[in-house]
Amino acid sequence: MIKGVIFDFNGTLVNDKKANEAAWYKALMKLSNGQVNFDEFYPRYTSVKDTILIAAMFDEIKMPYDKEKLDEYAEFKEMEYRKTILEMDVTKLRAGAEDVFRYLKKNGIPFNMATSSIKNNVDFYFATYGLDAYFDRNLVVYDDGNYTDKVRMYKDAAKRIGVPIEECIVFEDSMKSLKEAVQAGCEKVVAVAMDNHPEIIEIRQQISDYQELDYSIFEE
Repeated sequence: MIKGVIFDFNGTLVNDKKANEAAWYKALMKLSNGQVNFDEFYPRYTSVKDTILIAAMFDEIKMPYDKEKLDEYAEFKEMEYRKTILEMDVTKLRAGAEDVFRYLKKNGIPFNMATSSIKNNVDFYFATYGLDAYFDRNLVVYDDGNYTDKVRMYKDAAKRIGVPIEECIVFEDSMKSLKEAVQAGCEKVVAVAMDNHPEIIEIRQQISDYQELDYSIFEE
């Protein structure tokens, strides 16, 4: 039986794809002075840290940069993201997500979040989506500058709820992150709102929202 659950946030618990793309467009156009062809550039960098994408932008337009500038510009982008979320009124979790949280709590199954977002965004998520009702903010794993990918994030998120990653289910929305969950040792994953159909044997279900979830997965 599954002993723990780890959720990604962006795209997984909230349908923020359009808001995120709009924020990136505004940020990249401003930061590059319009020198980047967004439609050609952005699709090459999915599910990567903000600083990696911004560094790629600087490389594209052949501009020098340092870590301080990357961090500064990453925060600018995330400010745009938070503004866009409110402007587009993307302020509700995916349908059925809170039902899943209540089920897990009722059945004593601990769960946590592992997100590549920065602290300011995590604070925004908790304030905007009422996550305090379900998650322990102090246990959430986020991009604090010490992670290069999500492999160790998943391991740390599982460790913080006292469950081996091998006994957790991970919910994710990108091929890259699903593969990193498996690489971390997760043996069961759920693909959320993915247009493609990844051939990963660890995928137990593919859902567009949580109303489609077969809860028997928690009893496997």
